[in-house]
Amino acid sequence: MEDWRAFFRKAGKKYLQLVILHALTQKPAHGYELLKIVEEKTGGWRPSHSLLYPLLKSLKDSGYIESRAEVKGCGKQRIVYFITDKGKNLLAKVREEFLRFLSCITDILLSAEKPHPGVGFLVALLSTDYGKKLLRDLDSKKRRVLLENARKILEEQLKFIEEQLGKE
Repeated sequence: MEDWRAFFRKAGKKYLQLVILHALTQKPAHGYELLKIVEEKTGGWRPSHSLLYPLLKSLKDSGYIESRAEVKGCGKQRIVYFITDKGKNLLAKVREEFLRFLSCITDILLSAEKPHPGVGFLVALLSTDYGKKLLRDLDSKKRRVLLENARKILEEQLKFIEEQLGKE
């Protein structure tokens, strides 16, 4: 299995676009600030300037973001980016499609006789707003199976942790 840095490099531009659009829904930001946000959100991946700035230009040319020049206190100018309504709409559509995708994956994971290890991902997802929406949208039978499988996975993890603590 490849390491997480290689994954982010391959996912590259599309993933980076989403992180940038999401970050700009929180507040306008300049390029260096966006680099720091990406690094924080991805757990350490910091794209190069040669990847970021052409991507910002592409997002701007597509109408998803806009920019304006601001002068800092020392008289230096910097470009600040902010999301447009078109960018917000794109992000909302991506979120909707991703929830649909997660629903499909949930069906696959829940169809197994034994809890699939991927259910652990869904357990983590349930603590997010998207996960709570996904859970609400499941029919009661699927919701019960998911929650029972989540409990089994958590019990297995707790047992493993207790065993490890007992070895110390």
